[in-house]
Amino acid sequence: MASIEVNQQVFNQLKQAYSEKFGGSPKVLMSKLDSKSPHHLTEHEHLIAERTIRKFFNTSPTPKMQEKNLNYLCNVLLEGCTSYQQALKKFVPATLSKFVQQSWLDSYLEYLRKECNTVKVLSMREPVSLDDIFVKVNIIESIKGRRGKSIQELEDNSLDCNRFGQIVHQKGVPGLEVVKKHHRLMIWGMAGAGKTTFLKYIAMHGFTEQDNTSEKPLPFFISLKKFAEYQNRQSLVQAILQEFAKWIPDELKDIRSDVDQLILDYLEKGKCLILLDGLDEVLARDTRYIYKIIDDFNERYSNNHMIITCRHGACEYVFKEFAEVEIADFDDKEIENFINNWFRKSQTQNDKLENFLRRLNANPSVKELAKNPLLLTLLCLVAGDNYDLPMNRYQLYHDAVEVLLKKWDTNRQIQHETIYSGNLTLQLKINILAEIAYDAFIEKPQRHFWHKFELGAKIRKLIENIDGFEHKRLDDDSQLVLKSFETHHGILAEQAQGIYAFSHLTFQEYFTAQYIYESRDPAIFNKIVKQHLTDSHWREVFIIIACRFPITETDNFMKLIFSYANELVKSDELQKILKWLYKLTTKTLELSSSSWRAFYLTIDLDTDLYINNEINIDRNIAESLSVNLREINKKRHKIIDSNFKDLLVKNLSVIHSFASDKAANKSWKIYESSKFIQKRLEVDESFTFESKLQETIQIATENSNVNLADALKFLQSCQPGHKNSTSEWQKWADDLQNVMLEQLDIGYNVQFSEEDTKALDNYLYLCNLLLDCIQEGSYTIKGLREELIDNLLLPKEQIPPHLFGDGVSQILAEE
Repeated sequence: MASIEVNQQVFNQLKQAYSEKFGGSPKVLMSKLDSKSPHHLTEHEHLIAERTIRKFFNTSPTPKMQEKNLNYLCNVLLEGCTSYQQALKKFVPATLSKFVQQSWLDSYLEYLRKECNTVKVLSMREPVSLDDIFVKVNIIESIKGRRGKSIQELEDNSLDCNRFGQIVHQKGVPGLEVVKKHHRLMIWGMAGAGKTTFLKYIAMHGFTEQDNTSEKPLPFFISLKKFAEYQNRQSLVQAILQEFAKWIPDELKDIRSDVDQLILDYLEKGKCLILLDGLDEVLARDTRYIYKIIDDFNERYSNNHMIITCRHGACEYVFKEFAEVEIADFDDKEIENFINNWFRKSQTQNDKLENFLRRLNANPSVKELAKNPLLLTLLCLVAGDNYDLPMNRYQLYHDAVEVLLKKWDTNRQIQHETIYSGNLTLQLKINILAEIAYDAFIEKPQRHFWHKFELGAKIRKLIENIDGFEHKRLDDDSQLVLKSFETHHGILAEQAQGIYAFSHLTFQEYFTAQYIYESRDPAIFNKIVKQHLTDSHWREVFIIIACRFPITETDNFMKLIFSYANELVKSDELQKILKWLYKLTTKTLELSSSSWRAFYLTIDLDTDLYINNEINIDRNIAESLSVNLREINKKRHKIIDSNFKDLLVKNLSVIHSFASDKAANKSWKIYESSKFIQKRLEVDESFTFESKLQETIQIATENSNVNLADALKFLQSCQPGHKNSTSEWQKWADDLQNVMLEQLDIGYNVQFSEEDTKALDNYLYLCNLLLDCIQEGSYTIKGLREELIDNLLLPKEQIPPHLFGDGVSQILAEE
């Protein structure tokens, strides 16, 4: 016969009677039971064995026993009860059937799902389903702020990333696995990291894979902010009972006591999952009360699961037996999944969605913000029906900062107490953060991490003259201001024990730009331009400044970048290559556009059209410039189609490159170049030297370029075999180079000095920066925009004088 789990109330009555009537002695109770036996027992037989009695009363929380033995115990220990069922009726009024219990549980879970399955944040016009947009959460099991790392270690780690100073994001493990592993869990995270969303998802779906609802812990989602604000201070048990009873309609209010008893049974048996959200949202005056009711609950109902969420830095109290973990930022895959989920309803917009993802991936600064679920939601809202990132980069970052400094907590009706003595307005907070960011950005080497005491000292200096801050409290207040930037706003974050950084490098760049712009000081601006305009670590700062300027100042800034770039290539050798590039595209190939100039300069870096291909120039910058200019010219309807001369030049550059590498006994450089170069030069696995040469002869012949065709035919007739000597290949390559020079003015193989090489590299970088500023929403007069784009990569003699900004030479000459 199977054992049944004893009702807690009946067990309590049995245990009390056992103690009072038999002094807790199993031997005495065994004898009494034997005397009541309905049939004769031998000397060694007992109705219930002594060991069974001892085990039954010493089991916690509630034991199991065969019902016939329960009947014997109830008959002896409980007055007026001859069976377990009678005891149930007496001590547990209106005992519920399993069917009724399950119907109540189903009704509650349906209510809970409706409460938790809607998300409406920021400027959403209507709520969305959490199930529709939810992305699996990862958890970091070692909290960043508790790591023992030095600033140098953090800086060294950041250098491994594509973006200098980028905080290295730890890889997490699946959140549900962590929840399964820990009985009690404290989940920390930044503002907008997705803590509440994760808790709501657990409330709806649990953390086990069991389909049977009755086998899963019964979830209760409780906002600690609302709980603390309740006028009649409750225990957590009362709050749980009240939460479950919310589904009961008015006509069934008379069953409330039965419902409460059902949940108390669940709590006694450890079958509940208590989800306490937003410990950081509890006001300081209520924290001791909240800590106590949580501790009291866990002491009384220790077998239940509990999860608490809290922002970083908001609580120093240590709850007993809680594992502490941190919610991880989104990785690239999770960002893409979220965006796909967000726009899933618009099935016809796949091409626009792909474009949105492409633009996000091409913009590291914006994508850095997307690692925060709240800020990714902001990006999706801003993208709206157009599925595109906003044009103005400054406005996007401004909105993100405003969300964290102001809107997010206001949206959720969270009122933070002023924990410091002075009054910091939103603008004063921005000013403090801007000065912190700027001072660190101009340090050499650039700085991204601070010790807590350093930030405290910096903030102390910045707040000492603000009304309301008392001199005797400045040390304490400076630390409290720092805490508010971390806990309330998530702008700063503790990256290791006692070491802070901006939570996203993008924020440091934004506040640096804000400082420079708001200073309104030409000396500061000129100094920054001179020292950092060609520094890629400052790229985002200059783009933000360009987007921040009003139209007149933006025009001047665009001219300044354009002029600075051309100042870099003023040497005779660099002017010669720009003149050659202009002549090649405009005269020889009849492809007169900035995008064609960029294209030919790019392929020249891996061939020998003009520059020796061993030059130390960043190919990625050149390729990016070529791609960007082509995309811009497409939008402006200024694309010039390729022609046979273009094909001739590309083919000859490939053939000469192959022959030159053969002569040098090296692996072919084109095969080691980027996909961009291979695609544009039409080189793939099927390439053969012989077929490419024959194709080139045919193009020249079909287009009546007799001299070139004849010269190539002659070279074809004396073409070395693959096993010929390097000297034979070198002679053939030299002969081909002479043909290229004579017929198409290509094949110079010029070597630059180290100074000119660096200047050309910086020139290409500034051309890219200028395009980025134009494309990212800066307020530039359209006519000027068009002229700047059309005059990129031209020699100075071909550029209209009015495009050169005033004062570039003066800025470069200033000490």
